[in-house]
Amino acid sequence: MATYNGEKWIGEQLRSIARQTRLPDDLIVTDDGSIDRTVELVQQFSDSAPFPVHLIKGPRQGHAENFWAATKSCTSDLVSWSDQDDVWHPEKLEVSEATLVATNAAMVSHSATVTDETLTPLNRRFPDYRSTVVLDHLRGNPWQVFSGFTILARREVLESIDWEHRPLSHQSGVPMGPDHALSLVAFASAKRALISEPLALYRQHSRNLAGAPRALSLRDSMKIGLGEYRADANYARHYLEFLTRCGFSSPEITKYYEALITRCDRRAAIYEPRGFPPRLRSFCAAVLGGVYGSPEKGRFRPAALAKDLTDVITNSARRNVAT
Repeated sequence: MATYNGEKWIGEQLRSIARQTRLPDDLIVTDDGSIDRTVELVQQFSDSAPFPVHLIKGPRQGHAENFWAATKSCTSDLVSWSDQDDVWHPEKLEVSEATLVATNAAMVSHSATVTDETLTPLNRRFPDYRSTVVLDHLRGNPWQVFSGFTILARREVLESIDWEHRPLSHQSGVPMGPDHALSLVAFASAKRALISEPLALYRQHSRNLAGAPRALSLRDSMKIGLGEYRADANYARHYLEFLTRCGFSSPEITKYYEALITRCDRRAAIYEPRGFPPRLRSFCAAVLGGVYGSPEKGRFRPAALAKDLTDVITNSARRNVAT
């Protein structure tokens, strides 16, 4: 658990960890310089907790570094991350561990119920896994980042992460956090299990670092174009370089990411500022090149096809009207 000025809700989270049907072997808490009662509350909890609690000073280099400092201090074979403001269902660790063992996966991630700050459900789930599935390496959505608070992972897959050379995240544009780095390494190298059962309450409030994202609106999606798709191609290139640094450099991985880069470049070409015929040819090349299809196969979803064709037609129509 990485903490920073979390006194308002950390007590509820700590109590929910103590109520686990499968208690953790120990709890590592790295505090990044809290100036409220967070440290005091953790120390009080440690006096009566049914497992050892280790309180460590964080590096004071931001949220990602604080979580990674806690991760590096773990010695257990299995590692679970905890936010300071959520609440775990009592069976979270038991179900996660049982699924990990049964599937021989490197990591598991479960669904969660989104709530307001009073823990009143908001009729949403995030993540929202519709069924419990096991994904082999290089299967599933390559852009998917598993939320840290939902994860249980084997320590050896975490140890394969070259933290100092992690690339920028396509989600944030800053160096990726532990959950993204793990998601990327596990995608390329190991099985992942997704549990449909919601095993935590995901509290939303004004100080969430990320929060549960909403689906992109149609209007917003229509604003995405050349720059974003070129950026996607660059992110994919850097992800492949990162995987190589982490020791995952098989021909299979290289082929997968090179195909992903090509699909991003082909989609970007549709939005280059040229006339209607060249843009239409780029669109046709994207269709024939397998750019569109299932995100679970590294392709852009079918709705993207309609968006791109609409952009080709409407932008050409605007130019005709202007002239």
